[in-house]
Amino acid sequence: MHVLTTQLASSKDAGTKNPSERNNKPYTVKPWRLDYKGEKVKVKGIVWNFCRKDHWSDGKLHNGMYCRHTTEEHDEWRHKFDAEKEGLKDSGPEIEVIEGPKSMAGN
Repeated sequence: MHVLTTQLASSKDAGTKNPSERNNKPYTVKPWRLDYKGEKVKVKGIVWNFCRKDHWSDGKLHNGMYCRHTTEEHDEWRHKFDAEKEGLKDSGPEIEVIEGPKSMAGN
């Protein structure tokens, strides 16, 4: 019983760290991702592209923000993002055969 009491007390002290409370807040990106400086920027060694398609941050629609995908890749990214979000994607890895099996007859 002591462990349960300690866990409950810890979860009350966590405040907004409680996952159920966090999920009620809209997804929000860092402000720099909304401030256009050029087509590509590097932040902490990572290249970010300015995607001109629709994105959401803080419950507001933005017609452009820095992303890891390009504007041209946006539709494919969105499709994969939505599928993963809805749990429609298979739990296993997506495997694409790029070279078929070799014949084992000579061994």
